[in-house]
Amino acid sequence: MTKLIRAFFAMTVITLLSACGGGGGSAGNTSGAQLFVTAPDKITVTPGVTQTYNVGGGVPGYIATSNTGAARAVIDGNVLKVIGTGTGNAIITITDRSGSKLLIEAIIGTGADFYVNLPDQLTLGIGLTSSTFSAVGGSGVYSVVSGSPSIVSVNAIGGRFTLTGVGAGTTSVIVSDTLGGNKKVDVTVGNDASTKLFTSAPTSLTMAPAIQSNYIIGGGVAPYTVASSNENVVAATINGTGFRLSAVATGNTSVSIRDAKGETVIVSVSVAVNGATIPMTVLPGNASGSIGDELVYQIVGGSLSYTLTSNNSNIASVSKANVVANEKFTIQLKNTGSTEIVVVDSLGSVTRISIGVSATQPQIRMSPSSFVFGEDSTAKFVLQVSGGSGVYNVFTSDLNISKVSISGSTVTIEPGSNANFCVNTAVGGTASVIITVVDSLGGTATTTMQIRDNGKGGAGCS
Repeated sequence: MTKLIRAFFAMTVITLLSACGGGGGSAGNTSGAQLFVTAPDKITVTPGVTQTYNVGGGVPGYIATSNTGAARAVIDGNVLKVIGTGTGNAIITITDRSGSKLLIEAIIGTGADFYVNLPDQLTLGIGLTSSTFSAVGGSGVYSVVSGSPSIVSVNAIGGRFTLTGVGAGTTSVIVSDTLGGNKKVDVTVGNDASTKLFTSAPTSLTMAPAIQSNYIIGGGVAPYTVASSNENVVAATINGTGFRLSAVATGNTSVSIRDAKGETVIVSVSVAVNGATIPMTVLPGNASGSIGDELVYQIVGGSLSYTLTSNNSNIASVSKANVVANEKFTIQLKNTGSTEIVVVDSLGSVTRISIGVSATQPQIRMSPSSFVFGEDSTAKFVLQVSGGSGVYNVFTSDLNISKVSISGSTVTIEPGSNANFCVNTAVGGTASVIITVVDSLGGTATTTMQIRDNGKGGAGCS
């Protein structure tokens, strides 16, 4: 009898475990992985744009819902699509067949601060139209309203608009977005057909050699001319509805902006090596990987146009010998060993990055497997995943410093909840953040981000 009772009890336990998916996970979950989505806890979606993420784990048969009309969420197989259908906030809920849920907070907008390049005050002549102004950031959906259309009329297409003087008087024009951002300009329309000339450039500015800056011209009577008193220091050219300054060499000069009636605005320009510029940086910096990997790089700052060479192309070679600003290039890893990639900008500034190559590993891996960069970087970093099985999931060891997402086999890293990569170590020291990718069979690969405290800090660094 005792043996029968034990046998009955054992069969009952096996039956119960089978009903619960083997004791781990839910019914139908053969992998045992928890429900996951490759989206971070918070996402930003531009109105009218669709963003996609991967869903996996849990019990397949996923559904997605949104709690507001600001966004729509649908799942097609293992792909979550979040569509910006309005503006504002929404909570996206992903549910699997067992009832497990994940929540994503969606902000429908551009993700950037609302900004309009309007002055606080503007003067127009009757019948004259201003330069074209632009609204950017905020929700991405804008309105431009004149307080008195009989004084100032508005012509707006998307985020670009012009103002036209209709009748004498003073009124306000308000530019706003659907998230509450707004900018007010007080407009005075005179009786004569003249306008006060203005420019968005400051009265004095400092530039670094090889840097270009663009500014708006408005008011006055078109056409406009622009001239530099010393073209060997700064070249000035009309550029659409504004003008461009190109710093040539160190020194001082003045730039004259003139309208058809001879009204003139003077801008003093100083070109200095330590002027307003961004030092050349090769991102993501020193790195290592396996034979066959392809590392994606980008250059920011420095002087336009760069020359790339590898000290040993048998170990690692570059995809291009020359690139321009913000253009991406790749480094192909060919054989075990180490080498340097040398980057020279048009002014002779040199940056070297070290590349280490190890033997190819058959299991899941992420490239580069480690890299170094400065805390004041604002760029996004891209890593590539290869090997392993099925859908990948990605995690970061520090959500304050970094947030991660994955699309297919491409991992994107950007600043986390602190909105920067700032670290608190001794100047010159580094702090490490571990990025981990997990495949559908539980295989893992890691990359180590070493963030250097360079003493400069980024936006928001103390």
